[in-house]
Amino acid sequence: MRLIANMHGNEVTGREVLTHLATVLVKGMGRDPRITRIMETTEVHIVPTVNPDGWDRATEEECGGQDYASGRWNENKVDLNRDFPVIDKTGARIQLQTSDRNPKRLNNFWTGRQPETVAIGQWALDSPWVVAANFHDGAVVTSYPWDYYTDPKQTSGEHPTLDNDVFKGLAGVYAENHATMTNGSACLKYSWLGPITNGAAWYPKNGTLKDFTYQYTNCLELVIELSCCKFIKNYFLPREWDNNR
Repeated sequence: MRLIANMHGNEVTGREVLTHLATVLVKGMGRDPRITRIMETTEVHIVPTVNPDGWDRATEEECGGQDYASGRWNENKVDLNRDFPVIDKTGARIQLQTSDRNPKRLNNFWTGRQPETVAIGQWALDSPWVVAANFHDGAVVTSYPWDYYTDPKQTSGEHPTLDNDVFKGLAGVYAENHATMTNGSACLKYSWLGPITNGAAWYPKNGTLKDFTYQYTNCLELVIELSCCKFIKNYFLPREWDNNR
């Protein structure tokens, strides 16, 4: 299981939740039966911050922000969750030309990508992940692939994968166990989405990590949006931990 957060530097709730999760797992191993069972049966990898430069620019209590100044982008002014090789300018899926995934042989595949993108993307290719989650903020919802449309005539509605039922099941399990995700009042501006959504049906976008993961690996990855406000006041962090327990 791969858990990452803070790909958009000003979306910080997942960063704090995962940092605390790591502490809980380590301290609970051998002491708490549930945590011990998890640690003995599941290999859990946690990266709380993918975009530390953006986080350093972000401002506490700033609930929006879509640009460099807000901290969303990395230091090179790139949105990392639009930088993964998924489809090209013609709308065709980018092909991984070799089954040998040694990074030294994939230089052309990663040409022009950001160092953070290459690090996370190559990591996704190198290990036999089963499930993954990428934590964001700005809504309270769980989304699943695809995030884009292959048909240029399609401008709305779902673009389901072949594993759509499985994705919806996984997303539903998280949403139902979250304290507020099934409550539309948790983020009124996106209450129309419901607790789970197909990424393209929400709004189409190319180059996301969860699309890359599904396209090139055996892993099923979700984006989990935790807080309607992107950079919540630290006072509310214990509440967010409780929401995701």
